[in-house]
Amino acid sequence: MHLLSPYGAVLKDLNYTMSLRGETVTAEQLYEALVRAINNVYTDVIHGSGYIDEGIHPDEYELFDNPFKAVDGPW
Repeated sequence: MHLLSPYGAVLKDLNYTMSLRGETVTAEQLYEALVRAINNVYTDVIHGSGYIDEGIHPDEYELFDNPFKAVDGPW
């Protein structure tokens, strides 16, 4: 699915917790949020308009939008 999946799954299985912005969260919560965000972006881009829908997925838009359309990988 994505590069972080194996690491997130291991931390999730270990019931790892951490402090994030002063709040204790579990690796499972973060892992599930990441998977959901990636799936939302995939759905918007591949099955939707070709862009992240800022109105429906504002958090994903803020995190993943690439306004300059610059390649950020080895293309």
